[in-house]
This record gives sequence, C-alpha cells and structure tokens, in this order.
Amino acid sequence: MRVVIIGAGEVGFSLAQKLIEESHDVIIVEQDEGKAAKADGELDAMVIRGNGARPQVLAKAGVQQGGNVDLLVGCTDRDEVNILACWIAKRAGVKRVISRVRSLEFTDTQAWAHEFGIDLMASPERSVAREIEELLFVQAASYAGELIRGQVGIYAFRVAPDSPVVNATLSDVRKRYSKLRSIIVFIERGDEGFVPSGDSRFCEGDLCY
Repeated sequence: MRVVIIGAGEVGFSLAQKLIEESHDVIIVEQDEGKAAKADGELDAMVIRGNGARPQVLAKAGVQQGGNVDLLVGCTDRDEVNILACWIAKRAGVKRVISRVRSLEFTDTQAWAHEFGIDLMASPERSVAREIEELLFVQAASYAGELIRGQVGIYAFRVAPDSPVVNATLSDVRKRYSKLRSIIVFIERGDEGFVPSGDSRFCEGDLCY
C-alpha cells in the first residue's frame, strides 16, 4: 500500500515508522526543515519538504490525477492543513483519506467529514481500537500507527473465525454497527492486498486496516 503522510511530527513520524515496518511504501510531506531532515535521516521513506496543503507539493508525492496513492493521512497539528490536504487528495483520486483533527466540533458529527469528502476525521480525544474489538469480535486490534499515545489512530486487526463479520460486506457492517467510528481502508488477504469497496466481503484471516 502506498501511503502519503502529511506531517513528520510525533504522530506522523510514529505512523510512518510503523507502516514502514509493515513493508508499506511511505511518502512524507513536512514543511519544517528540522523535522523533514530527521525523517529523511531515520526513516526508509521518501521525504518531501513543503506545505502539505498545496496541490503542487502534493503532486510531488503522487497525489494527482492518475497517481497511485492508496491512502493519505493528515497528521499535522493544524486542522486546516490536514483537512485541506485530504480534500485535495480526494479530488485527485486518492481512494481513502484520513484527517487528524483537534477541534471536537469536527468529530461530533459526520456532517463535516461528508462535506469535505474525508473518510475519517480522527480526534486525539476519541478512541477506536476498543470499539473495533468489542463490536466486531476480532482478534486483538493492534497498531498500524497510533495517534497521541494510542488513543486514536489507524489500527490493524485480523478477522477471527467466529467473528460475525465473516462473509459480510463492508456496507453490511456499516449498517449493523452504525456507532463504530472507523473505516476499513485496506485489506491483506494471503499474498494479495486491496482497497475495499462497499461490496467487498470479509473473510476469515483477513488482515484489515
């Protein structure tokens, strides 16, 4: 999976580090010279220095029409940068976009995410890992990059044999668990991986992000 991360601060750096460990192709966009240099020196990732809310900068990361970016995550400490980067990415054809937001007004309702075309707005004050485990009966949800000391972020879980989501489509799961504040952005099945659609079905053993 090719992932573009906006921001190489504590959150973005940790997310990139862990995705790289999982052999994903990571591109980081960071405006601060020091943070960009640290990421470039310590991570096996392409680092682009620039403002992640600018289309010209995002294009260098492959966020453009005809690009091959599977997921963009806005991880800076500025809501407006994260939201704008996601908005641009979605309109450029990026399949899934996630924005870290600090203002709770953006996460109290799904209206803002829908309005901006963002698949998930994640707040440091919200937790999703526990909901995934409790509602989907999956084998323990583990990291795929935590946001703010493990409270909210991208998580990975493997579908257990007795999970009620086995053979269910993503659309079915969204209807069945309407209170679950999360989305599935990528599924690894055997030696293959894919970005799921609403018609995609969960299978036993799937590794889901």
